[in-house]
Amino acid sequence: MSQTMMNRRGVDRNVVMAGVDEFQHFEKIEKTPEQIQALYDLLGQRKYGISHRALPSFADHEAFVRNHPYRCWYLIKSSSGRYVGSFYLMNDNCVGLSVFEDADYYLRATLAYIERTYSPLPAIPSVRAGFFFMNIAPGNKDMQAALLAANARHIQSSYELPISKNEQS
Repeated sequence: MSQTMMNRRGVDRNVVMAGVDEFQHFEKIEKTPEQIQALYDLLGQRKYGISHRALPSFADHEAFVRNHPYRCWYLIKSSSGRYVGSFYLMNDNCVGLSVFEDADYYLRATLAYIERTYSPLPAIPSVRAGFFFMNIAPGNKDMQAALLAANARHIQSSYELPISKNEQS
């Protein structure tokens, strides 16, 4: 007999976990030279970017990793030990996820890992939502479909405004 397990949002956890290999490997970023190189290699494979448009220099990338602003950051390994992506949690409860194959599978595996390991930080009105959320590039249709299949709810669309950067008075 199958037991229904509901997550915090009342979504059947079995739906999120269907077909997910429990041996999925998540390697916490400890800022080793090997991890910095792996993250740079993955960054170079990205098709969609929200926070940057060009690949930074390796030196800039290394400095960013060593001083990253994330609550936590992980590399994602396939069952064969190959790095296939990474994810991070920010202090505003944003989840950043970048995977380079089988978006549906790795999204569900990552969400299951986050749910087992972390809780959203408490809501702060007008500063932080009390739930995890993801920003997805508009062209990333695979990730959008994977999120909908995992019962994520579309709550917002964001736009970069064409306003020049002026000094505040």
